[in-house]
Amino acid sequence: MRDRMEREGTQPAMAAFETPPGQTILPEVHVVLRLVGDRFGRLLADPELNLQRPFDPKFAKWQLHVATDLLRSFEQARFAFVGGDELSLLFGRGEAGFGRGGYRFAIRVAAQASVRLSLHTTKVATFVPHVFQLPTDEWMLKYFLWRQEALTSYGIDRYCRMSLLKSGLDEAAVRRILVELSDSEKLEVLTEHEIDFEAAPSWQRHGVLVWRKPPTAEAEDAEFVIDSELPEAEAYRELLRSIAG
Repeated sequence: MRDRMEREGTQPAMAAFETPPGQTILPEVHVVLRLVGDRFGRLLADPELNLQRPFDPKFAKWQLHVATDLLRSFEQARFAFVGGDELSLLFGRGEAGFGRGGYRFAIRVAAQASVRLSLHTTKVATFVPHVFQLPTDEWMLKYFLWRQEALTSYGIDRYCRMSLLKSGLDEAAVRRILVELSDSEKLEVLTEHEIDFEAAPSWQRHGVLVWRKPPTAEAEDAEFVIDSELPEAEAYRELLRSIAG
């Protein structure tokens, strides 16, 4: 899958901020934990789960349950972005705002997410952790814009894959075709199959943000805002800025 922002150089730039195991968490950086589903393609295709293609509302709801569980368990996490087969959580600054142990703490969070999703699916579901240390507010915002753009590309690819399979092609042929196509070319394929990607639900194209509601005297337990109608570009940037504090 060709991610538009990847072609513009965002992915290599973000890779420079990824923290390998054993590296110390620096003070004052924004720490983001990205949890990526391991072999979720097989999980989503499991006939026993009977999940809809190209996106399943039930699976998306399970992912939201995982996100809210993590926000409830780790109060230093500010918000979570949920899209496709992954989650990204913004924590506080430095090790004090993330968790002692750096990458070991990330493994702990990933393990909890894996257990929670496994309970929902009744299948083994494993998340792989990726820790990013982002030096400025602007880089933090760029990260979440990058993941939203990646989800859009992922959604185009999923719809295109479904359309080609329905036309009678086998999986191997579909893979060969899609690997050579850009997002715009995939959208042309969808048009040929009379599918309007822009009419797909916003949560499939732009993702979902989950964050805590401001505390009140009446609400003793944490309550969460689940926004499944996210804007794009500058409006999304401003929303992120406001809830990141």
